[in-house]
This record gives sequence, structure tokens and C-alpha cells, in this order.
Amino acid sequence: KVMMTDQPGVIEILSENAKQLNQYNNLFDNKIKIGELLWGEDDAKKYINHNNGNGYDILIGSDLIYAHEFIKPLVTTFEVLSNNKNKTTNKHPIVFMSVIRRFKWEENFFNLMKNKFVQEKVLEVGDICIYRYVRKEDINNDDNDKNDKND
Repeated sequence: KVMMTDQPGVIEILSENAKQLNQYNNLFDNKIKIGELLWGEDDAKKYINHNNGNGYDILIGSDLIYAHEFIKPLVTTFEVLSNNKNKTTNKHPIVFMSVIRRFKWEENFFNLMKNKFVQEKVLEVGDICIYRYVRKEDINNDDNDKNDKND
């Protein structure tokens, strides 16, 4: 299942665009849910039990850094949505974020994400970068698992 979110004022546009996926075996009707999401802890908590409480595999954001006052709520949203482990993988969701860096103040986003995530730039094409964020506790657990296997 896929959960697609956006701000309340544009949810109808998102829904209409996503419905075009029905040309591929009714993908929209069968796999996609649409929901309103205002960044921050309260609204993000509405989505933590998505997928019957199984958690998310991946969180994807694209071109979300557009106003400095929304950086902290955006980071909080990623932290809340990635807090629960997926019951199948026993890992937190990986966050992928597409960014066009325009302003110096955008650095605040990257600095705040470092509190709970390890960042890796996985792709750069022109001025567009895609970053991968893995929860620090999953990195530490992977290291512990490797050490256990080496003992």
C-alpha cells in the first residue's frame, strides 16, 4: 500500500493526479490512499498506524524545503513517521528526500535531520540532489549484527 499526503488545499489535485495510475491495473484504486498532512507531531501521529500498524518501508519527500519556518515541523514529521519499526523488516523506514538547494538557511534542515538520521547523498543531477536518511539506531543495530556474526 502507498499513502500519499499533501496540504489540505491541494489534496484534490493530488488525488486527481494519482487517479491516473488506474491505467496500470487500477493501481490507484487497489494500492493508494490519499490523506491531508500538515507537518508537525500532531498531524504526523495520525499516520503512524497506517498499514494495519505494520509501519512504513520508505518515506519519500520531494522539493519540500521552501520556507525556513517549516523546516522544524518537516523534520519532526519525518522523525514521527519513521519512529515505528516495520514489523516485517524490524527496521525503521528509510527517508528519501529530493532537494534543490537554493538558500543558506536550508542548511537548518540537514543539521536537524542529523539528530536522528545518518545522511547520504545518493544522487546528484544538476542542482537536484536526492538524500537517503537512515535512523541512527538502525545503523548501530546493523553494526552490532555484523559484530555478532563475526564473533
